[in-house]
Amino acid sequence: MMMMMSPRRRRWLLTKGTTSNGRKKSINASPLFSCVASLNDDNNNNNNNIKSIVKTKSVVFVRHGQSTWNERGIIQGSSDESVLTELGETQARRSYELLRSEKFDHCLRSPLQRAYRTAEVIWGEERNREKMDTIDDLREIDLYAFQGLDKNDKETIEKREFANAYAQWKTAPEKFEVSGHFPVVELWERGDKCWKEYIFPLVLDESKSIDSLLVVAHNAVNQSLLGNALGIGPEYFRRILQNNCGITKVELTTTSLGKDNSNELTLVKLNQTGGGNAPIKSNVDGKRYVVLVAAKHFGDKMNEAMGEINTIHTLLADVSFTRILSVCSASVDTNVECVLTKGLSALFKQKNLAECVKLETDASNESVQAAALESTGNILVVARDEKACRQILSGCLNIPTHVSERIKVMPGDGVTIVDVSKGFDKSAVNCVNFI
Repeated sequence: MMMMMSPRRRRWLLTKGTTSNGRKKSINASPLFSCVASLNDDNNNNNNNIKSIVKTKSVVFVRHGQSTWNERGIIQGSSDESVLTELGETQARRSYELLRSEKFDHCLRSPLQRAYRTAEVIWGEERNREKMDTIDDLREIDLYAFQGLDKNDKETIEKREFANAYAQWKTAPEKFEVSGHFPVVELWERGDKCWKEYIFPLVLDESKSIDSLLVVAHNAVNQSLLGNALGIGPEYFRRILQNNCGITKVELTTTSLGKDNSNELTLVKLNQTGGGNAPIKSNVDGKRYVVLVAAKHFGDKMNEAMGEINTIHTLLADVSFTRILSVCSASVDTNVECVLTKGLSALFKQKNLAECVKLETDASNESVQAAALESTGNILVVARDEKACRQILSGCLNIPTHVSERIKVMPGDGVTIVDVSKGFDKSAVNCVNFI
């Protein structure tokens, strides 16, 4: 069943054409690709006397386990020659254990062996196999002539016929062209299609009674699905980390008010891999991170906060910080001590007193970066309120606040890690609410 979309469906436009020699022009995408806004009805009827009904459903995305071509460093794309390694099977079983208590009603999976098998393991024997559908559009990114190339064969990739294309693939993937195609832009379009033609028809159709959906696919296609959910375009490719068997959860909240319906997508978990190892390379030269924690305890509640403080310290035990600070929005009383900041500063043996930074209501990303995020090393940021959390995320990822509002950093739910090694314009979110 095709979903009917409002005229606001496309927030970015693709400009296509040909050059004088008949070759395709590059496709330009505007900064935002909004698939969420397209769900909301434009009906403005007066429903003041009607009680609203709110329902929340979940879509859980999982990348496949390590494959034989992952292990060998071969570019896979949508080819189907690689299978899960022994480690990949182990990762899939770990994801099964992490998701065992989830009451999935349905599963969508890629047809490619590495994801197909991962879905089988995660779904398990106890769930109904008739509730699993294989969707071709969930295959990995189509990389055409790049598929099968060895990343370690620098002579072929970097110095011969693929030199220019490979440079684009690494530095500006949204402009990357190979075999007459723009793979990343095509992938974002396919991600939009997957939401509209497969995911939304399942979870929004009440007759199907689907409250929790499992989607098992691949690194790049999962990025496009999440990018569409957040409202960001193909220029954000490689900026939403998806480790092998990383688990990501998106909540779909539907509010019904009379004849009006509104739908909101929120990212509540990103790249959860289990095993207690946060996705942060603390010992790699040149790497720099911003670690964000949402505060839950204030005042004299140190005893209540110690469990959370110890959990965060365990996750980040190998990470050294040059700066630890608490951040709040303009309306928060900074005279009330943040015990989470105080406790973390003590455990990480911070020599200087933790700073408190108050962000102005209309602070730009640049001013947030200058006030709170500039440092020569890793920064641990404790956000004392929801608005400050959004402002820090916007500054770290250089995204508008209406996008960061769709990322729910929850108090008491672990850490959110952003890799800012390449600057804020190329930063990547490694995990959200990792615990």
